[in-house]
Amino acid sequence: MFIEGAAIAVVYFIVKFLEMRFISGETLPVRIIIRDTSFVYLASIIGLYTLKQFKQNDMIKSVGGGDDKPAAAAFTSNPDF
Repeated sequence: MFIEGAAIAVVYFIVKFLEMRFISGETLPVRIIIRDTSFVYLASIIGLYTLKQFKQNDMIKSVGGGDDKPAAAAFTSNPDF
């Protein structure tokens, strides 16, 4: 989760730097870009954590019905002892 957030922040930093150099032509202080990048990092960590808590893939599979429902997390058969 932290690595994914760092990857998102690095991509944001690169895109913002390229935009500043080639598209807009204005120069922002590096401190401002690093501040924005840290906000993007924190927001991506919070977003990834929230999505992980909801377990979106399991919810989607169980709503559709059929055989693709997640297995029960408890033992449901007779014990072997």
